[in-house]
Amino acid sequence: MRRSVSLRTYGPANLFELAPEVDELVSRTGASSLHILSVGSTGAVIGLPGYREVGESFVSWVMAAMPHSPEHRHPGNAFAHLRSTTLKTEMTVATADGRLLGPLPFLLENTAGRKTRPLVFSMLTEENEGGLLFKRGEFTIETQGWIDMVDITGRVLDFVAHSGIKEGRVTVYSLDERSPVISIENEMSLILDTADFIDRLTRRDGQVERRTAGHIGSALLGQSLTVPLEAGRPALGTWQQIMLADLAESGEKRIMVDVIGE
Repeated sequence: MRRSVSLRTYGPANLFELAPEVDELVSRTGASSLHILSVGSTGAVIGLPGYREVGESFVSWVMAAMPHSPEHRHPGNAFAHLRSTTLKTEMTVATADGRLLGPLPFLLENTAGRKTRPLVFSMLTEENEGGLLFKRGEFTIETQGWIDMVDITGRVLDFVAHSGIKEGRVTVYSLDERSPVISIENEMSLILDTADFIDRLTRRDGQVERRTAGHIGSALLGQSLTVPLEAGRPALGTWQQIMLADLAESGEKRIMVDVIGE
């Protein structure tokens, strides 16, 4: 199922909640995997909780971290392109029983002035046309809090193997705020370097408190990861693992896995 909409926006650096459009689309579906694309190079799609103060803090961070600069070589709105490239112009979210699971999707409009922003929603459901299979599972892991990275590759591989699907894709979602899903080599020194980088980037040398930094980091890194399937296995590189990065407090975190294909 695919749907295109046009959203009236204005920028730069203004957030627009996409939940109304998503709710209308998924209201009569069961389990689904929904991909959201902002058409154009200056509109970012991100996941955040629906708290106003988090959105305001995120926008403030974006403007400070990626400001307009006279040093930009691009003669126009280089900052708008940089923000959207860094934050990405697409995301995939999970839905169940007609509702979103996990953080809410937002459009960050980075173009100055008023604009009509095209968006494309593409949804695969458990009632797929074309004979595709749709298998969904969920598991939990224990984490140690800021910034703990846990290798979940083995759990994902087990679910893919039991799904019976050989060709297609697997999407891994974090259902908890401030817990992005990333792809990185599980090597201790690299993990520590990455954790230090995330801390410096999101907290801006201590200027941003940790809870807000966790939301910023999740929006930057993404709450889901999609990997193609080849011969019944995720097409990962030799040293490439799927990891959950905990940018919150220690405790139990929920992971959902969708395997779609044939």
